Amino acid sequence: MVQNTLTKQQYINIRLESKRRNCDIYPPYEYIVNAKKECYPDNLHVSETNCFIPMQDLFNHTTHRIFKISGVPKVIEMQMKKFEIIYKWGCDGSNGQSQYKVKLSTSTSDSDCSFYVLFSTITATWI
Repeated sequence: MVQNTLTKQQYINIRLESKRRNCDIYPPYEYIVNAKKECYPDNLHVSETNCFIPMQDLFNHTTHRIFKISGVPKVIEMQMKKFEIIYKWGCDGSNGQSQYKVKLSTSTSDSDCSFYVLFSTITATWI
């Protein structure tokens, strides 16, 4: 749905047509919306020029999503005593490179400079 830039109505029409042909392979639109909401951490603050997530909320969300992976709950049932996640992070910035002029509604914002903080899970181990 997202990769094909389908509208809500287009998705619903495709789903209904496939069901009409006895091929119920697409979940209801509401399931997709709810699944998408689960992909975002709590306390996510997004504006036109920045995005902010407290690190603890990001850690909590990442850990929660790892525990939703198939097979991980079975490990928990087997008396897991310790769970350790190793993360990595880094920064990247640009100034004057590949400038794309974006018209922003706030005149104090500058689209010429970008600074990114990257965050990734490396390993998750349990004992």
